[in-house]
Amino acid sequence: MIATDALLAALRTHQTFDATEGKHVEHSIELLVNSPQDWWRRTRAGGHATASAWVTDAGRQQVLLLHHAKIGRWLQPGGHIDENDLSPAEAALREAREESGLAGLALVDGRLFDVDVHSIPARGQEAAHLHYDMRYRVIATDRQVRLSNESLGFRWINVLSLCDDDQEAGIARMARKTNSPYEHRRSSQGL
Repeated sequence: MIATDALLAALRTHQTFDATEGKHVEHSIELLVNSPQDWWRRTRAGGHATASAWVTDAGRQQVLLLHHAKIGRWLQPGGHIDENDLSPAEAALREAREESGLAGLALVDGRLFDVDVHSIPARGQEAAHLHYDMRYRVIATDRQVRLSNESLGFRWINVLSLCDDDQEAGIARMARKTNSPYEHRRSSQGL
C-alpha cells in the first residue's frame, strides 16, 4: 500500500529549485489532499502521479535518456505507480530497471529530487491528462542498457549539454540541479 502521508510530508519539505518547480509541488500536494485514495491510479480523471528516475553515472557527468516509443521524445526512465509499489521512489527504481535493463541501479537517498507536472496528449481511448511526476536520483554502476519494448533507443549524454534544453524544461531543470550548489548543499546537509 502506498503511503500518502509519507509523500505529502516529502512534498511539503522538498527544497524546490525554482518558482516553476514550486508550482508543480503545490499542484502535487493538491492532488494528494483532494484524492488521497487514488492519486496514483491511471483511471483517475484528469491525471495522476507517476514516478521517474534521473539515472546518472557515479560522477554525475552522464545521464541516461530513453527514446520513448509512445511519446516519441527523449526522456528519463519512468512510468506509472503500481498497486504493489510501496512508494513513488520504489516505483521509479522499478521503472528504471524495467525500461533500461540495468542491473546496477541504486537510489541515491530515496528523497525527491524533482517534481514536474506535465500534459500527456490523448492517445487511443485515453483522454489527455496530467502526470504529476515524482522524480528521484538514481546512480548506475552498470552501463549495459538492454531496452524494453517501451523505448526505441537510449543514450548516455553529458548532463551539462541538457542544461539549456528548451524542448524539455523539466529535463533542463534536473540537469542544472545535478551538479549545482543546490544539489551539493542538499547532499551535504542530508536534505
